[in-house]
Amino acid sequence: MSPLVGRTALPKEQYSGSWVVSHLLADRAEKFPEKVAIYAEHENLTYSQLAQRAASFAGGLSQLGVAPGERVATMLPASTAYLTAWFGVVWAGAIDVPINNDFKGEFLRHILVESGAQTIVIDAPFMSRLD
Repeated sequence: MSPLVGRTALPKEQYSGSWVVSHLLADRAEKFPEKVAIYAEHENLTYSQLAQRAASFAGGLSQLGVAPGERVATMLPASTAYLTAWFGVVWAGAIDVPINNDFKGEFLRHILVESGAQTIVIDAPFMSRLD
């Protein structure tokens, strides 16, 4: 996974839509599909790519039964994969509960239980921390 090494501001065109992250991202993807939204060490994502990935991720959450307003725990390294997950959770209308990658064991279980998250998105190397 690639760490985040930079960022870009939104193009300076006036945005007149609803200030909902998924709406804003969809608007930028429509108006600036090839403009880079995320600069990362091993992969840059355009607004179009990010919107497509976020919408697909949101669709996957919906198929799992995640409803708007529900909490989704994420335990991922800082990467384009995490940002895709974050935008996907938001696109689905859910609430991201980011979990520190260093947590493990009873402390991790406590955080997961108390967060109210019914779903967790976790990178495979972190699975053993749930034991």
